[in-house]
Amino acid sequence: MPSQSAPVRRRPLKAAAVVVLLAALSGCGLGDAQEPPRDESGAVTEAASAGAYAIKVGDCLNNPRAERLTEVEFVPCDQPHELEAFAASNLPDGDFPGDTEVAAKAEEFCLAEFKAFAGIPYDDSALELIHLNPTEESWSGEQDRELLCLVGAKGEPTTGTLKDSRR
Repeated sequence: MPSQSAPVRRRPLKAAAVVVLLAALSGCGLGDAQEPPRDESGAVTEAASAGAYAIKVGDCLNNPRAERLTEVEFVPCDQPHELEAFAASNLPDGDFPGDTEVAAKAEEFCLAEFKAFAGIPYDDSALELIHLNPTEESWSGEQDRELLCLVGAKGEPTTGTLKDSRR
């Protein structure tokens, strides 16, 4: 099950949570988890809880800050939501590089993608950045290699995308 790690922000006084995905759920993996309702373009069409592995770039979510993350609340992006998935990448196959290195790679990737998404550098932004990444258990049990970047307005819901928000 996912666990929450220590904050990893470069800006002082604005701590961001880092959540890691772990696949093992007493006998069933998150890779088999249900999907939220989506239209033909892949956009979520109604609020629904679904497995954490169902998150795709462009999805909007509520409350994915749990010590153990197995399910998240998907919300259509035209409704108030806490976070938006804005970038994803996969780490190369091989041995698990360790929690510290995986978190560092996720942070590096998400910070690099942030400016292209939001329109300003992260250090100049008031937004919160969170990344989801594999753990040793999900790496070996689910072949999980995905780094997933999420962004939100700290402490307040947003409606619509934060893309090019320059916030």
